[in-house]
Amino acid sequence: MDQSSSKGALIGSIVIVVLLIAGSIYFWKNNAAKDAANKQAAEQQQVQEQAAAQAANSQNLSGIESDLNASDMTSVDQGL
Repeated sequence: MDQSSSKGALIGSIVIVVLLIAGSIYFWKNNAAKDAANKQAAEQQQVQEQAAAQAANSQNLSGIESDLNASDMTSVDQGL
């Protein structure tokens, strides 16, 4: 009887370790995906800020018009 209970404990321990490893991998992958999305959003915001800084330096009408045409207006209301 001692041998069967030790096998059960060993199998239970192995199952718990496998579940812990699987959960750790899941959270690690999920965190990596969030980091990549945040990095991409930060890069996109930096590009938009640079474009806005260039647009602010325009003084003549043709420069303002070209800046307006070059601006990406698809995400203007995204933060609202």
